Amino acid sequence: MVGHGDGTQLGVPAECPADGPAIQTVTIQPGGTATAVVRVANLQGGGATGCATEKGDGWRIYPPHSFAAVFVPDAGVLACTDSQVWMNFASPVANS
Repeated sequence: MVGHGDGTQLGVPAECPADGPAIQTVTIQPGGTATAVVRVANLQGGGATGCATEKGDGWRIYPPHSFAAVFVPDAGVLACTDSQVWMNFASPVANS
């Protein structure tokens, strides 16, 4: 999650737990799409994590094996701003 209108990262990035989905190669054809499920904690009112929160501007997504990020707007979504892990990958990237 990024915010402040300038791409500042809010909190820690999503993690892939040790028992998370296996890494696999996905080939995306030109014009094709791929998806992955990211699980996030409910942060409304501090949520179960009790972390400090801030409204973000959207998501900074790094496609697999890429060093270039894509910005996905999602204005107003809450993000943890401390060191707590509040997002993780629930499924591998797959063709959609």
